[in-house]
Amino acid sequence: NLFSPSFIESVKKAEHIGYLYKTGPLYYIYGALFAFAAIYGVVVTYRTFQNSQGYKKQRAKFILFCLMLAVFAALVFFAMASNDTVKIPPVDNLISIVFSVTFTYAVLTYRIIDVRVLITKIFLLIAYSIFFLSIYTAVSSLLFWLLFREINYTPIITATIPFAVFIALFRPLRKGLLEDIDRIVYGGDYEYRQLIKETSEALVAILDFHELLGYLTDTLKQNLKPQKLSLFLKDGEEFTVKSSSSVTSSSQRISSKTEFIKTIETLKRPFMSWEFDKDKPDEKKVASTLKRLRAQVVSPLFLKEDLIGFLALDAKISGKSYSSKDLEVLNAIASTAAIALQNARLYEEAITDGLTGLYHHRYFQHRIKEELARSIRDNYPLTLLMLDIDYFKNINDKHGHQTGDRVLEKLADIFKENLRLFDIIARYGGEEFAILIPALGKNTSKNHFKKASTVAERLRQAVQSAKFTDKKLSVTVSIGVAFFNGKDASVTPSELIGEADQQLYKAKGAGRNRVCKKDISKKMLA
Repeated sequence: NLFSPSFIESVKKAEHIGYLYKTGPLYYIYGALFAFAAIYGVVVTYRTFQNSQGYKKQRAKFILFCLMLAVFAALVFFAMASNDTVKIPPVDNLISIVFSVTFTYAVLTYRIIDVRVLITKIFLLIAYSIFFLSIYTAVSSLLFWLLFREINYTPIITATIPFAVFIALFRPLRKGLLEDIDRIVYGGDYEYRQLIKETSEALVAILDFHELLGYLTDTLKQNLKPQKLSLFLKDGEEFTVKSSSSVTSSSQRISSKTEFIKTIETLKRPFMSWEFDKDKPDEKKVASTLKRLRAQVVSPLFLKEDLIGFLALDAKISGKSYSSKDLEVLNAIASTAAIALQNARLYEEAITDGLTGLYHHRYFQHRIKEELARSIRDNYPLTLLMLDIDYFKNINDKHGHQTGDRVLEKLADIFKENLRLFDIIARYGGEEFAILIPALGKNTSKNHFKKASTVAERLRQAVQSAKFTDKKLSVTVSIGVAFFNGKDASVTPSELIGEADQQLYKAKGAGRNRVCKKDISKKMLA
């Protein structure tokens, strides 16, 4: 009881407010709890304000200001209610008015709370509650009418049985109920909201950079249906295409100094091509770039205040214009995508070699364990290639280490061009590389070994025929191949690597620039 003597001992008339309270010990305990909650709320809101940007930062600023006003008003009231010697004017009422005006402005301007949505949801929840309560009452009454003549009947049965049934059905009922309420409240916006929610959840869960790029462009193309879509990311002083639904746009580059990029940084929002007047010099440059990109809509990717890229969408396949809802979806997904791309980039940097862009030794050790376990579990064949550059020391000694680095970079490009996306390529040592070739589906061991051997020979020939650096150096590689059919659960990663290494040394001992191979499961002759 808040009005017990331990909380409020007495009440009397005050000069500036209606009543003056003489407080008890509980009053200060509750005051301390309130102070803790208020300080915690201010700190959390301030952190949100610091970590937000643009529209969200402005919204957080108003919430923080309103929260501090509310805390100040409460402190003034506490001081007035617990002090009968200091004459404090009733400024808490004035602060409450300022709070109300500020909060109302923030609601209307920055949609801190959608009042219509809030009220509609409350009424729907009340209606559903009355509906389920009516069913519960009806079932309880029916059970009472059926069982009241029984000798061993107790009234609690009529309450517990339907209640237990309701508890058992609560989770599926709750999920369906909330979905129904959202469909009613948001109407046509519901599908857009679900798209944003599902896409955002998927984006932050993907750590593979290339997989993330593909998922982002595929999702937007499937839902917004543009004729062409390109994702540009900042690469030094340029923005280059990293993912596109069109092969022809993959070589497009835009300098970060152009008027087009400056416009994106200034607007900080999605914009349409028709927004620019071709008669104005600066806007004419932007319109010209949009035409060259075949972009009807552009949506920026901001990480805090830094522009890290943008999405360029051509006209819709249907010929219809992009709606305001389309732009809202694009903007929401772009905001999440910017964070997801940064996370994926950091993850990629942590697992790849800085020079070649291939996986490094440590990550390769992790992946070979995974792939070997999958091979044994699913009875799929697996092949490991170990490659070493022939006479690489001579290249470094004769042409310098910078030339050697360019050779390594070129080799990495050759490997990527001649292998599948899901083959695992790693820089195993200085001039040594490792490639894991997993089977796709239930490929027979014999066919997989034949295909993997063909891949190894194709790589050897591709390296031999390539010209390295401006010095037109000729480079060759020796390759050792270890094949595993997936049927021997005792095989370890060390054994697979050891056999591939032995075959590599065998190739080098036989004169280099050749492929040697062996089946470690000994089910077939190499």
